[in-house]
Amino acid sequence: MKSGIIYKLMIGNDILYVGKTEDMAKRIGSHKSTCYNVNAKGYNYKIYKIIRGKYRVEKHKFDDSIKIVCIENVEYIDDHEYRGREQWWILFLKTSGNKNIPFAKPSGEYKKEHYQKHKEENREKKKEHYQKHKEEINRKKREYRGKNKEGINIKANEYRKKNREKIKEYDRKCYQKNKEKNKEKNKEYSREYREKNREALKQKRNENKEELNQKKREYYQKNKEEIRIKDREYYQKNKEEIRIKDRKYREKNIEKIRERKRAKSQNLSQDEREAINIKKREKYRAKKMAKGILYFDNLMNDYDSLNNEQDEINEKNFK
Repeated sequence: MKSGIIYKLMIGNDILYVGKTEDMAKRIGSHKSTCYNVNAKGYNYKIYKIIRGKYRVEKHKFDDSIKIVCIENVEYIDDHEYRGREQWWILFLKTSGNKNIPFAKPSGEYKKEHYQKHKEENREKKKEHYQKHKEEINRKKREYRGKNKEGINIKANEYRKKNREKIKEYDRKCYQKNKEKNKEKNKEYSREYREKNREALKQKRNENKEELNQKKREYYQKNKEEIRIKDREYYQKNKEEIRIKDRKYREKNIEKIRERKRAKSQNLSQDEREAINIKKREKYRAKKMAKGILYFDNLMNDYDSLNNEQDEINEKNFK
């Protein structure tokens, strides 16, 4: 069990400040030295500004003007109990000199609450600060990374080994959250990149044409069935859109298509041409047959429905 003192700092009948200490004499001395020492960390604390400004208490008059009175002797186990009593007295006496009200909860819990409360506000402040000092911050980061490259890499590797599952889970959540957004960004980036580097890409393709075609053939042979299934699924989903695009393309490039066909047919032998014509005729017949069968099926369905209706009418009349 620990013990401490809750005290109040007064000028006349005005209670300015409530604090806690284990040694009253030491605490009085620290108040006096901090109040008048310009280099002290707490020189500009609210309580000392009030003493120097509002009440105009000079250093040599401090002991006569300031009274420090014990309010309560506290016995406690945890520090947050002790802080809780201090907090209660500050709120009860409504002191003007206490800048921060101490937290009666464990520090970790308080910090969490404080973080959640001021999350958005701090985020905005950080953004503003970064935008104002962007160049300087990035320069310092580069310098630090250059000096501590090896140490940073070692720490990063250790962290990744320890938290492998955690990192995977975070990456997965992040990917799912920003999936559509990143897809659009990547599309836009790819489009811009192709537009900027069109000639260079074309040249590269021409230089490596045979190698690229070989790789494509190998990939297709390995993944033949999978590619076919995917193509079929995509076609079924986007049937109408594909037809519209094809139609528009043919309308725009009709002369080009004809020219290609002519060039192709000129390079073919008579037997090859004949084989192509036979295939075309078979396709045309198959389409006609399919249309005829569908037409016949529709007629039969209509006939059956008419017969069913007539049977219902006859039953009613009979009754």
